[in-house]
Amino acid sequence: MNDRKKSANQTANEVFTSLFAHASPRKRAPEKDEQEIRQLVLGEWRQLTEKRRERRRLLLLAIAASLLLALTVLFNAGRFAEKDMDVQQVAHVEKQVGEIIVFDESNESWQRLDPDQRTLVVGQTLETGEAARMAIAWNAGGLLRVDEKTRIAISGNSELQLLFGRIHYDSDSLYSTERPLVNLLINTPFGAVRHMGTQFMTDLAEGVLSVSVREGEVAITGSNTETLALAGEQIIISDSGIQVRQSILPYAEDWKWVQDIAPVYELDGRSMFDFLQWIRRESGYDIEFATDSAKFLAEETILHGSIDLPPMRALEIMFQTSDLTYQLINGVILVSTSQIVQAYAH
Repeated sequence: MNDRKKSANQTANEVFTSLFAHASPRKRAPEKDEQEIRQLVLGEWRQLTEKRRERRRLLLLAIAASLLLALTVLFNAGRFAEKDMDVQQVAHVEKQVGEIIVFDESNESWQRLDPDQRTLVVGQTLETGEAARMAIAWNAGGLLRVDEKTRIAISGNSELQLLFGRIHYDSDSLYSTERPLVNLLINTPFGAVRHMGTQFMTDLAEGVLSVSVREGEVAITGSNTETLALAGEQIIISDSGIQVRQSILPYAEDWKWVQDIAPVYELDGRSMFDFLQWIRRESGYDIEFATDSAKFLAEETILHGSIDLPPMRALEIMFQTSDLTYQLINGVILVSTSQIVQAYAH
């Protein structure tokens, strides 16, 4: 079978060789016709090339448009990011009671502060109504409490303006493990009030500035004022520049409103001893133990849950179910075991 296939191939080769041997060269087309053919072919090539260039040009335009769009998006994103950076978040609302209003710069009007709106930013002005208060945790550290009928303006991360009313600041708040990165500066028409590690209260009403220090020191500086207020002191400055320096007890009635806006205190895992330290800082009363056994019992008693009550009310309720009891004696909360109290009663 292979021989037959080989024979067939040879026969075909011989046939083609014979045909080409007798074929004469192809006659060349006249020069005029050849030129026309060349021009036609050249025209076809140019059209084809032009179409390719057009497609390439459109592709380049599409790429350029895409790049332009991408750059525009990046530019606008940068602008928006820059704008967002300008809106500096400095604090958040830890607790609020009653109606709080905030000035909306976009439409220059006062709006009710949404209870779900916890974040506060630079440039906001807030005002508490009657029987309304708020506790504000600063990102830089510390807890600010705002009394009723008070207006403040947030000027910066560590600065605010007291326009009227009363505020209290605690730089070493037990509600946070964060320690202040900076000292809070409170600007008033009478000058600036700056703390140096303390609890203090600033009251601005009827042309009078009052600064009361519960703990630590506070510096007051202004065009006509430069003084230092120490723990247990209250300095009153009138619009005429007259200063009055007097004593104020850490548990005086002037401090009572501060307890009314105390944030929720988490008890889980804390001891009764820790709870009493919270009471001390919130109320201004010192804590003393009648015996070592009373202190030991307070340290060993572990609490659970959380409490959202004014501290002195919380103390009363907590001790109703405890083996400890207390007495208020000259600014001191004296903690005893129930057995000792019963012995004194007899």
